[in-house]
Amino acid sequence: MRGLATALLLSLGLAQPAWSQEADRVPDSEILTWAAEACKAKDFTGFFGHFAQNPAVFAAHVGPQVEIRKLAAPHQLVATVAGQDYRDFKIAMVDYSWVDADSAARVEAGKSQSFEDLELTFSDLGKDSWRVGYTKAEFRGEHELVRTYGPPGAYVFAFRDGCWRLTQDLR
Repeated sequence: MRGLATALLLSLGLAQPAWSQEADRVPDSEILTWAAEACKAKDFTGFFGHFAQNPAVFAAHVGPQVEIRKLAAPHQLVATVAGQDYRDFKIAMVDYSWVDADSAARVEAGKSQSFEDLELTFSDLGKDSWRVGYTKAEFRGEHELVRTYGPPGAYVFAFRDGCWRLTQDLR
């Protein structure tokens, strides 16, 4: 699935590695424009690539509140966090690969030399909503999934005010 999602983003010309953005100094305003274009085209996967790799897109597209819910029982509300205070997003994109955001932060801080890859699943929930499931994964080569491990999670995005907003964190 990692390869499929990356291929989708690349084919649309919307994906760019997080580190190359910094190296190329792509202005946030341009990346926000790319995300807005993905929203206009109703291209969730294109939008999500920008959301997962750019702090300005993330900040602009977190809902006013993020509901923390149980993954096994999404109807059960655990807590609600104000959007501007939400900091627990676990997915990052580095060099066209989905990785655990905490492992990316450790690598960036020089505390680790390796990323933990993620297996993502994209589900169109209808009614202009998408669910992105994730779990840590081990791959052989670029595309062959060897195993998944650790607790899974998911995020729900709803299309509001002309674009998607992160509205739920399922744990």
